Amino acid sequence: MARRILFILDTSGSMIGTKMQQLKDAMMQILDDLQENDLFNIIEFNDKISRWSTDLPVEYATPDAIDSAKTFIKNLTADGWTNINDAVLEGLSAILNKNISDSDTTPVIIFLTDGDPTAGETDTAKILNSIQGRNTKGVPIFSLAFGENADYNFMKKMSAQNNAFCRKIYEASDATLQLTGFYDEVSSVLISNLTFQFIGKETVKSSITNALIPNYFEGSEIIITGQLASRDLQELRLSVTGNGLNGTMELRSASNIYIHGADHSEKKKFEGFSYSHIAEKMWAYLTIKQLLNDRLRELNTTTRHDMKYRALKLALKYNFVTPLTSMVVTTPLNRGQNNVIDPNDNEFGASDDPYSYWSNNIPQAQAFTMTSPSFVDNDPHFIVHMKGIDTSVCFDIMGIPGDIINLVRDEISGIVVNGIIVSNKRIFIRKKRKDDSTDSSQELKTYLGSIVISGFGTHISITPERWILNGDVHKWLSSEVMTSYKTKIVTDGTGEMIVVMFPNRITLLVMKHTRTKSQKRAGKVDFLGFYIVEDRGFSESTHGLLGQFLYRKVTLEKKKTLKNGRTRGKLKVHGNTRKPRKVFASLGRRLNLATNSKIECWMVQNNGKRLLDGNYMDYINRRNVTDYINRLGGGG
Repeated sequence: MARRILFILDTSGSMIGTKMQQLKDAMMQILDDLQENDLFNIIEFNDKISRWSTDLPVEYATPDAIDSAKTFIKNLTADGWTNINDAVLEGLSAILNKNISDSDTTPVIIFLTDGDPTAGETDTAKILNSIQGRNTKGVPIFSLAFGENADYNFMKKMSAQNNAFCRKIYEASDATLQLTGFYDEVSSVLISNLTFQFIGKETVKSSITNALIPNYFEGSEIIITGQLASRDLQELRLSVTGNGLNGTMELRSASNIYIHGADHSEKKKFEGFSYSHIAEKMWAYLTIKQLLNDRLRELNTTTRHDMKYRALKLALKYNFVTPLTSMVVTTPLNRGQNNVIDPNDNEFGASDDPYSYWSNNIPQAQAFTMTSPSFVDNDPHFIVHMKGIDTSVCFDIMGIPGDIINLVRDEISGIVVNGIIVSNKRIFIRKKRKDDSTDSSQELKTYLGSIVISGFGTHISITPERWILNGDVHKWLSSEVMTSYKTKIVTDGTGEMIVVMFPNRITLLVMKHTRTKSQKRAGKVDFLGFYIVEDRGFSESTHGLLGQFLYRKVTLEKKKTLKNGRTRGKLKVHGNTRKPRKVFASLGRRLNLATNSKIECWMVQNNGKRLLDGNYMDYINRRNVTDYINRLGGGG
């Protein structure tokens, strides 16, 4: 059948680099596969939307049109935010244009994104409602969730509610092959609106699965299952209808279908083997699958709960592991007794909420910080782990009280983390010289006294005394799990840590270090540490004192042992830098206060000179700190 295909492609900033090139390579192959009687158009979107063909909603795939579309694809660039709602609605308007004849072509939308909606309408429930309201003719919307940061659950619902399905495309060297393979799977429609109807009262109508297939693709298969109304039936009558290349088609069974094995006098070839058991389990499996898929489409809460209950009941009865159940493999003494567990059991309950584990099992700081790639703590020590070298690299920043230092800034995700410097009281230190005279000096140690985190509509201001979420004040000792938009904030109740989990696979940890009363009398102050626990959601353009190292590489070119026993090394810094540069460092150890253990690292002197982009003062802003916190919603 001729096709009417609309490609909706995400070109937001998170697609920069390899993913964008893989998308371009795949689209070049896909465009070559279009037939001249196919109609197509391409929409690219970030926070803005543009179409390849602006004159017509869709165009025939002529050689000139293909060449023009290829040029459009070659010129795509990754930038901006992700406005999914407007992009899909624009696509539906194009493919449902009243000037296009429905009978001539089969409409298909192929939608690809690698992230969450971050511009325009960002409420996924509202997006789903608006798409369903606009898609009056049930155009299938096939979705591709590209990479780990895509909201797969949201995209799966969108496709299920619009007569299609969603696939994950994994970030790997074969992503181009995955993309073209998906297109091959959904592009060859043989029959649309394929309907199976059993005539008469021979079957239990409510038990029939997959009786309506919106699109039957070349190379696919269909299995229809159901329950007979009576064991004594000898035949079934079947009607099949659909829309094919030559218009509407209907097929009725020319002769009644004989039910094999219904003749009970027939001698069984395999004594003790139950074929009916296989058929029954197949029916149960397909029924569960259909119920779960229908549940994604259903908007009524009561109906959704009923579907979930029916699917769960069948899964428990027939011992199927599903998203609603779990399997427990018992010890060898009870081998063979695998049990399916009811998810209502709190110990094994499955949940669609990726944060549910942390809600019920408050994480320990050590569990987070053992694998933290980069952090700043103590007075203040920066310790970063980069690709290309096994040993971490560390440096100190010598600010003055009141300095606001930028730790992380990602223009793509919008996440910004700043720290505010505090200091202890000046301590007089007397050192004895070789000639027995003394030398007095003042020592001023600085720490992070406040940390401000903002992103995804959430603003958190944290000090050792309290933390403030969007203007609401909270105490450290309370154990809480809070939600701000799509961001989770978790405190452990010990007064030691706050975890901030953004929806795009970014997890940040703030630790509080409290001085004893005697230490405070001596002039020492409470302070904070900042740890990047999960960084996969940050873009490659992320910067800041810590952020710039997320995509940076360091290699050890050579090292030597000095006469004093210390090891000196020559490091090469490259990756997301304008040009490679050389840095000299000494091998030493730094204390990780979160794990109370020392970490071996290459220590770079002079405030991270040549390790950092520019001068360390480029990351420091000296201004009125109180005004800064109040501006970010931290006042009160």
